[in-house]
Amino acid sequence: MRIRFGYFVLQIIFTCFFTLSSTIDIIKANESLANYEALISNGNRFKLSFFSPPNSSRRYLGIMYNLPLMTVVWVANRNKPLNDLSGTFQISSDGNLVILDGRKDIVWSTNLSSSVANFSAVLLDTGNLVLLDNSNKSYVWESFHHASDSFLPTMRLFVDVNRSEKNVLMSWTSPDDPAPGRFAMTIMPDIPES
Repeated sequence: MRIRFGYFVLQIIFTCFFTLSSTIDIIKANESLANYEALISNGNRFKLSFFSPPNSSRRYLGIMYNLPLMTVVWVANRNKPLNDLSGTFQISSDGNLVILDGRKDIVWSTNLSSSVANFSAVLLDTGNLVLLDNSNKSYVWESFHHASDSFLPTMRLFVDVNRSEKNVLMSWTSPDDPAPGRFAMTIMPDIPES
């Protein structure tokens, strides 16, 4: 009896160890993230997964602190929530990060114009989701350049007048709705007078 009990305890320990050590922080071109799966950053600080805000059945893909209390810091599909649990997150054939609904229609995309097949998506321990070009190890897209409502360390707010790009923090409409709200924070460019 003691041998069986000892064997049972060892099984539990090994199962817990391998479960904790098998978390993933990367998605490659042939993989996807389903509704109840998550990417966990290498240091276990952040996770990327689908979630529903309190008092809502709508589904969003977001980055949050990897804690029991849900604290979302970035939302991909703020304006186009999913209405059921059939959503997936993946790298499309043209190299974009996409969220697909149950009919495989694109709900959200990074909208990159370049088409490269050798990409992977990595959730960094800073809370930054990056699309990595594996051939030259450079970031092609990153969530830190497309802010939601939270400012994290190493993130930058910027305005690039030449490329008509800016990074703006936008409040949620309400605690139950991450759609862009009424309040924003950005920087104003210093444009020299002619």
